[in-house]
Amino acid sequence: MHIEDSEGLERWNSAGKPPNIIKTMTTEIPPEKLADALLNGGYGHFSIDGLSIIKSVLEKAGLMREDLPLHQDTEWILRIAMTSQLFPGNLSEPVTRWRVHSQNRISAPRNSLRKLDARLRMWEGLYDWCRQKGLEQYRSTIMLRMIENAASKQRFEGKDRGKLNRRLLRVTHIASWLLPHPRYALDRCFWQTLGEFVSAQPTPVQESKRL
Repeated sequence: MHIEDSEGLERWNSAGKPPNIIKTMTTEIPPEKLADALLNGGYGHFSIDGLSIIKSVLEKAGLMREDLPLHQDTEWILRIAMTSQLFPGNLSEPVTRWRVHSQNRISAPRNSLRKLDARLRMWEGLYDWCRQKGLEQYRSTIMLRMIENAASKQRFEGKDRGKLNRRLLRVTHIASWLLPHPRYALDRCFWQTLGEFVSAQPTPVQESKRL
């Protein structure tokens, strides 16, 4: 990380961006497991600085999407990891520099809803692409990310007045998300994943014990 000015660093930290001065994967992951690792998180970030690929990779994964407001690189890397043999490169020492400054688009001030919506658009595009390409092994994980996003507590901050109300709000937000996307309501993967999501939520008794 090359910090150009204190204003940029302050904005970067305020946006909740990773404080690590080295941005990379935290462990070596075999290419055949990389897509799942990136989808589930917890292994750092794949940087595209200095990325080298051959033309056939683009023919399989496609180019970056220009219709996404954010996360174009994240979505693109996931497509490459799903269709090609992708290695993260050198994890022990820096090979490129990335700048933190006051005009970084990724750290521009945004409220939580805008952040959630931008991430949800990324997941929706990736899910539709996987369905089109027949990559069934990734659909349930991506669908879970979509449902988690739609039901996120951040979407109803200030309206949460009890455990039952929280559940109702989650259901309401999932339904609101489905209205402009009826294709997901007709998707068997949605209902299977929704069942898993609901069963994984703590009951009111479990929540009270945890609190």
